[in-house]
Amino acid sequence: MSNQDQQLHIQQVKNGHIAMPNGFYAEGITAGIKSNQQKDLALLYTEEPHNFIAKYTQNQLKGESLKWTMDLLQKNKPFRGLLVNSGNANTAVGDTGYNHAKELACLLANKIQADPEEIYIASTGIIGIELPMDLIQSGIEKFNLKQPKGNDFANAILTTDTKAKEIALELEYNEKKYVIAGCAKGAGMIHPNLATMLAFLTTDVPIEPKWANQILTETVDLSFNMIDVDMDTSPCDIVALISKQGTEQETIDDNHPLGALFKEALQRVCIYLAKGIASDGEGATCLIEAKINQADSESIAKNAARSIISSLLIKTMVKGKDPNWGRIITALGNAMPTMNENKISIHIGEIKVYENGKPLFSNAEKAVNEMYGETVIISIDLNDGNANAVAWGCDLTQEYVKINSEYTT
Repeated sequence: MSNQDQQLHIQQVKNGHIAMPNGFYAEGITAGIKSNQQKDLALLYTEEPHNFIAKYTQNQLKGESLKWTMDLLQKNKPFRGLLVNSGNANTAVGDTGYNHAKELACLLANKIQADPEEIYIASTGIIGIELPMDLIQSGIEKFNLKQPKGNDFANAILTTDTKAKEIALELEYNEKKYVIAGCAKGAGMIHPNLATMLAFLTTDVPIEPKWANQILTETVDLSFNMIDVDMDTSPCDIVALISKQGTEQETIDDNHPLGALFKEALQRVCIYLAKGIASDGEGATCLIEAKINQADSESIAKNAARSIISSLLIKTMVKGKDPNWGRIITALGNAMPTMNENKISIHIGEIKVYENGKPLFSNAEKAVNEMYGETVIISIDLNDGNANAVAWGCDLTQEYVKINSEYTT
């Protein structure tokens, strides 16, 4: 092992959470926005200005809290605080919603002694209802500062999720340790179109902002843009990377020895969170992982993988433990610019069910056994090139219908 290999390490931190990087504080409380007495108001902040880089939903309908945040991004404002509420999306309520977001920024800025334009806002929940400002104002007043309660933050941003999604990785370089951490929420209105959920990433690595924007774009395309639950894209959602500001002595970019390690860690965090969202889809009982191998280009591979995990027929096929390869190759054909089925092989788990234009009916019963468990893997070899892609989805159940038929009632 070389000296450089000995200097660079990544390891997962047990019970990792978003406040683990040095300089971050987090809290999550019950403000009464939701009727079930669950946590619904979350605070993340720093005492020193940090960089805030983000990608957000491509839905043409934008939430008013997101509009406030987008305006700060356009002005390249530093980060001091983030307020997230769940249970109410602050969307499709007109100018009142934007004014509410601005008011909340002012209230939180006063609480942590910051400028209102250093306060980012996010909201998630029911669309078309104004924020309960009295409850949120009281909640802001109740926050205790300098709390390391990242787990509470992660739980307070949830809506129909059944569990929090959070992770932290420790990076070691030249005997100095850094942390990158993240949490996410999302269980419905999930479809690959950036960003289709809330995801917040924190790090005490002082990364250069332009490079951070570049690698966040690349990472989102490999992770959050490769998941699907129900082919709907939410109007509120965002992926944000919040990092320590660099100095003349230390700023990490692509040319720094720590750069490649940080990029790898960022991808690991985002893929972990993306898979957590897909596996926790509303009513889901398992994760579907679609692997496309030997495609002619990366874009073809990604489109094909997305088509597999987005197909309602494949989602129900997996729920019913029915190894119907016909649905798989049909979904593939919907995504391919051209396709020669006589070159294609399909596996369900370890079992090959289709090869070079011919079904392998004798393997069907074996394939059924591959469809039980927490993850069902569908692998497709196109035998057309060297590009590969992976996407993640979940099965479709009656519980999904129940959740969404009763969402506002």
